[in-house]
Amino acid sequence: MERFSLFGGSAILALLSIMSACGGSGSEEAVRPAEETGPDAAAGGISSDGVTLTWDFLEEDVTFTVSAPATGWVAVGFDASSVMLDGDMIIGYVENEEVFISDQWGDGYTSHSADSELGGTMDILSASGTETDGRTTISFTRPVATGDSFDHDLERGTSHSVMLAYGPEDSDGFTGRHRWVETFQVVLD
Repeated sequence: MERFSLFGGSAILALLSIMSACGGSGSEEAVRPAEETGPDAAAGGISSDGVTLTWDFLEEDVTFTVSAPATGWVAVGFDASSVMLDGDMIIGYVENEEVFISDQWGDGYTSHSADSELGGTMDILSASGTETDGRTTISFTRPVATGDSFDHDLERGTSHSVMLAYGPEDSDGFTGRHRWVETFQVVLD
């Protein structure tokens, strides 16, 4: 399990309303807590139905923060070719003040697995999160270009299909149907 400490295991990022469930697995790796970005960081964001995604670039890394009005898992996916297939996904949740997060790859139309289970690498450099007043917020930092064939490069100024989703209340884990999902076309600047 990639535990936060990172937790990668069975996971769901049911990113379109037609999907019902999926699964995956992972291995345990430790990461350092998320760091603050400096004043020279380039920042952007999107928001819909109370769900937000923000990003900050600092040198060769990018920090994303996804927040949703839910107490279960939250997820962001990049550049899936069809539903979840070929999507670069990060899924996280908070349980008992501990952050669980997983670096995943869409290995099927409605399924995904931890990158490390597919022969790739877990590329989250740091992570943090909170679950407060019915809202879950997860922040994570990853390299802009990981060199992992199970990640997409996320360079500043490039356009990406971005999918945001969250699970049912108290769905602390990575398996379960989404409660909300939306896809955006975004330029990361």
